[in-house]
Amino acid sequence: MSFVNTWKEAAAPSKESVRLELAAEILRDFGELRFRACGGSMLPAIFPGDILMIRRDPIGRIRQGHTVLSLRAGLFCAHRVVRIENRSTAVRLITRGDALAMEDPAVSEDEYLGRVIGLHRGRKQREISDRPNLESCVFGWLLRRSDFLTISLMRWHSLRMRLSGKAQPAGPGNREIAAGFLR
Repeated sequence: MSFVNTWKEAAAPSKESVRLELAAEILRDFGELRFRACGGSMLPAIFPGDILMIRRDPIGRIRQGHTVLSLRAGLFCAHRVVRIENRSTAVRLITRGDALAMEDPAVSEDEYLGRVIGLHRGRKQREISDRPNLESCVFGWLLRRSDFLTISLMRWHSLRMRLSGKAQPAGPGNREIAAGFLR
């Protein structure tokens, strides 16, 4: 048993962690899941409030450019695969949010849940591209280098959602971002 599992068992589970564990079990058992994104790490591909559609694909079918969902430290994380490490006994995915400068720690087979196959934004359904177009790549590059641009985009999106009447209560990720605006 790993240290992480021992720590999880010893800690009193929060309502949110229980919900995420249940959602992960549903995905593992039934192969599909939808959930609302709550952070800005995948801008401009995924905005807070988008409904992500996840499908359970074997980790061996994942390719560079796919957006995958993982569960680690009691949180869901949907980030793009930038590199795949094939060890003799296991595959590990190296991911990064499109708006983030640093890569995430490697995603193990145990942490991997599935691949993001599409999203609903408002009334539109969109596919998540495995290869973002040039415009998205340039915009992601700018977001990684400019906190001001990222904050402005998040505020613009929030205002747009409120004016359209589609605003959702902020999730934990958005509360952290909003707290950063007030500092």
